[in-house]
Amino acid sequence: MGGDGTFNEVLNGFFENDRLINLEASLGLFLSGSSGDTMKTIKMLERIDVIRTEFADFEGRRSIRYCA
Repeated sequence: MGGDGTFNEVLNGFFENDRLINLEASLGLFLSGSSGDTMKTIKMLERIDVIRTEFADFEGRRSIRYCA
């Protein structure tokens, strides 16, 4: 259980070395807590895209993260 940040961390856990770890894995989401902004947004969409972003972290190292 967690919020929007937890959802993002779990989503990033689906990837390793810039590839999906398991092509058959699914990520489930259910509403719990006070605001549930991620769930409210997802419910309005027919599909969800995963976005890959590459950036320099605070120490200047290359970093890759994913978001929905």
